[in-house]
Amino acid sequence: YRPDAKKPWTCAYWIPSYYSEKFTRDAAEAIRDILSEFERLPESKAVAGVFFTRGTDGQWFCLLPEMIPGVHSLADYSPASLRYFRQFLREKYGNDVAALRQAWKDPEAHFDTAEIPRTEDFFIPSTMVFRLTGNDLMADFIESRGKGMSSQYIALCKAVKEGSSGRILAGGYSAEGAITSWPFLTQQCGKYMHAAPEVDFLASCPGGRTPHNPVTPSLANGSMRLHNMLAVTEMD
Repeated sequence: YRPDAKKPWTCAYWIPSYYSEKFTRDAAEAIRDILSEFERLPESKAVAGVFFTRGTDGQWFCLLPEMIPGVHSLADYSPASLRYFRQFLREKYGNDVAALRQAWKDPEAHFDTAEIPRTEDFFIPSTMVFRLTGNDLMADFIESRGKGMSSQYIALCKAVKEGSSGRILAGGYSAEGAITSWPFLTQQCGKYMHAAPEVDFLASCPGGRTPHNPVTPSLANGSMRLHNMLAVTEMD
């Protein structure tokens, strides 16, 4: 495996889109079937939980570019991602084009022609990272990323529950538990995953990685307690 300078991003393994309904459906079915068979074996009693890894490095992050200076993450520009974004807009604005145009302050905006923002829209020239918020194209797109990724995450955890009759715990990394200075586009996933009964635990990298703060996880501890969730931190 070697980075390819001719491509915006490369990775050592294939990455299905977070926003592919087909992949979500097929993967959940496979997980459910495998665990249903596994639960019949005496060895299954040694397994207490399933820890899901996904994305470019297994931590449910966005695509990580390797050859673009100053750019830390990329949007998913696949057909499945675009379809999801447009459907998200239809649901958010009640399929009302006038409401979409008013929110975006764009008289030409339409559900059928909405596009995913460009990389340069996220990483404008500055010494700081700006997260634009409000009811506009950028804010709606970022909101759609958190909801879409969470939907797949929750579907896979639900399949674990169904395949094991609720016995096996399910969870994995939380994208918003990442290094907070990185502008990951899935940072709004927590508001969906904390409330999901199918998700038993979330994990993150250590918050400090320093002698005085070696393992504090970058998780919303109050929300974790509120929903009776377990917190896991990696020890690197």
